[in-house]
Amino acid sequence: MTDPTPTEDPLSRAIDVLVRFFRHLDDGDYESLAGLLDGEWHRQGRVLTTREGVMEALATRSQTRRIHHLLTNVCGQEVADGTIALTAYMLVVQHDSGTYLDGPAPLEGITSIRTLRARAVATEDGWRIRWLKSDPPSFAAGL
Repeated sequence: MTDPTPTEDPLSRAIDVLVRFFRHLDDGDYESLAGLLDGEWHRQGRVLTTREGVMEALATRSQTRRIHHLLTNVCGQEVADGTIALTAYMLVVQHDSGTYLDGPAPLEGITSIRTLRARAVATEDGWRIRWLKSDPPSFAAGL
């Protein structure tokens, strides 16, 4: 017996593309990340809209930095324009000793917590991020 074809749930697909976007960022897979953007990424005071712009901005990231963007309390709703509006808390854990680590990085706590806001849309090529921006940190380490 074969499994039935799953019904496409737009909210689940939108959440999935958002999580994959940040997973690619954490893995340093910037080509795949750029492929999920079909609109604007508001990042560190810049608005990135093209693959080239994304690749240029991410090329400056440290090669020895280990970082995880943890998305939690992700929720969303369909909007009249056909997009899914998403919000989530984003917790950032990171470490950069300036050298490549063999094994786990020291866990020194959460660097920041902020609210993430996004719009996702179904395209001919699959689900993509149409708009992405995070609020200023609600909590930040070292203050």
